[in-house]
Amino acid sequence: MKTLSFATKLALTLCLPLAAIAVLGLNTSWEKWRVYRDYARLAQNSAVLQQIGQTVHELQRERGRSAGFLSGQGTTFVAELRDQRAATDGALRELHLRLATFQATQFGPAFTEKLRTGLAALDQLATVRGRISGLSLTAAESATYYTDTIARLLEIVVALSHLSNDAVIANGISCYVNFLQGKEQAGIERATLTAAFTADAFTPETFRRFSSAAASQATYFRVYESFASEAQRQFFARRVAGPAVETVDRLRQQAADRAAAGHFGVRPNDWFDASTARIDLLKEIEDRLASDYDRAATAIRQEAWREFVLFTLGTGLVIGLTLAATGLVVRSLSRRLLQLAGRLAEGSAEVSSAATQVSAASQSSASGASEQAAALEETAASLEELSGMTQRNSADAQAARSASQRTRTVADTGAADMDDLRQAMDAIHTSAASIAGVLKAIDEIAFQTNLLALNAAVEAARAGEAGAGFAIVANEVRTLAQRSAQAARDTADKIETAVRNSERGVASAQRAAGHFTQIVEGTRQVEKLVAEIAAASGEQSTGIQEVNRATAQMDQVTQSTAATAEETAAQAEHLNAQAVELTAVVGELLVLVGGRRNRDAAGRPGQPRAGGRRRSDPSPVPSSPSLAPALAGS
Repeated sequence: MKTLSFATKLALTLCLPLAAIAVLGLNTSWEKWRVYRDYARLAQNSAVLQQIGQTVHELQRERGRSAGFLSGQGTTFVAELRDQRAATDGALRELHLRLATFQATQFGPAFTEKLRTGLAALDQLATVRGRISGLSLTAAESATYYTDTIARLLEIVVALSHLSNDAVIANGISCYVNFLQGKEQAGIERATLTAAFTADAFTPETFRRFSSAAASQATYFRVYESFASEAQRQFFARRVAGPAVETVDRLRQQAADRAAAGHFGVRPNDWFDASTARIDLLKEIEDRLASDYDRAATAIRQEAWREFVLFTLGTGLVIGLTLAATGLVVRSLSRRLLQLAGRLAEGSAEVSSAATQVSAASQSSASGASEQAAALEETAASLEELSGMTQRNSADAQAARSASQRTRTVADTGAADMDDLRQAMDAIHTSAASIAGVLKAIDEIAFQTNLLALNAAVEAARAGEAGAGFAIVANEVRTLAQRSAQAARDTADKIETAVRNSERGVASAQRAAGHFTQIVEGTRQVEKLVAEIAAASGEQSTGIQEVNRATAQMDQVTQSTAATAEETAAQAEHLNAQAVELTAVVGELLVLVGGRRNRDAAGRPGQPRAGGRRRSDPSPVPSSPSLAPALAGS
């Protein structure tokens, strides 16, 4: 059973309001952080938005010069178009640099698709320029490409304008977007009238675009003024004025008045320069609007950061002060009661701790002695087994020594036999050499006999018929001599082969004799080592027997020590039981002070544990108890 103290109850009571304050503070801080994060993202978007506006401005100027170049069949606006293309390329490089670190995917797939479509249209710019330079594209087709590309870029700007929920920022972006749309219509008007003045006549298509651009331009600027602040409207009125604006109005009216007949009498360059000057004034207003947007977003972002920091610090300060006040109240109520309970708890804790330490030490000593005795018994058994193994090793070494001696005797006999074999092979080699000499003599005798038989045959032939019988005999003798010579040569070849074989046999017998000599030497060394091993095994057996006797004596002493340790542990258990009783009394007081006490399943403090020992509970002084209700009752 567990009773909650006054300090615990007070802490639990304060948890709910503190949790509410923390949740409210964290929620508000998160909202401020989210606003700051959104406007930090808008700051990055602003740079991309302004660069898209600059790129649109350069593409608008290139559209007008391309229209004049094509309408004049490549004879007008040549240098101006070349310079303008260089300016457009610079704006495109800067745009790609800014888009390299721009994370478009965070704004969703729809925005990503618009950005991809706009960049894909820009990728076709080089091809369109080549066709314009080759005069393979009409002025209307050129204007259509530039107008569509600029429209896709402006769609990116419009999509960026929908990313903020703040009224001030949304109003500023809407103002900026509508102004860009009006400025784009001014660019379309410039390109359209440039082509018309170059051709000195309107086509139905150019007149339609001119009328649409003029009407749309006026509409977008009126919408812009509805979103613009008073300062922005005044700035627009001051900037869109002067000779260039008056010239544009005059030439525009002149084109409208002579739309049907043509023959405007206007130099295309005069219109283009005046219209460009007016659009440059509009670009200054565009830059002013972008700057106003940046300042507003920066101010809101800084304000959101300040509110986030102040609110977070304020919430932390309120929670900290509340916790500090609670701690002071609890500490002032429980300090004296803790002092009284602490004195009793200190004494009982020291007695219980000492009894526990004595009991633990005695039990550890008894357990260690028992384990040591068991280990010594195991050691003695192992030594006995090792002694038997050593004796068997000594007997095996003696047997190996006898076997080695027998092996050496057999090796000596084999060496002697191999020596006799070598001598016999030498004798065979000598006899073969003698037989070869005899065969050589027989061969020589057969050669002489053959010569004599040949001479006898010659003499018999001279004698005529009287010598015919002698010639037959001489011929037979000659044949016999030839056969004897051939047999002697064959026998000599075989004897020579036998001599070579006998030489190899002698060499093999000599090598075998050398090997038997090495075997004899190795056997003698093995016999010597086995003798040394047998002697060492005997000495080792004697030493192990001495160690076995010493181990038996240590076992007797250890068992005596274990018995003494068990008696000491029993006395320590008795002392521990008395310490537990004192601790239970102190625990009753600590329940009043700290509101907690350990009990067993029967609800009795400090009952004996399994095995006859009591669990000591020094009950250390609690950190925040309160005895005010208990003292009031007593």
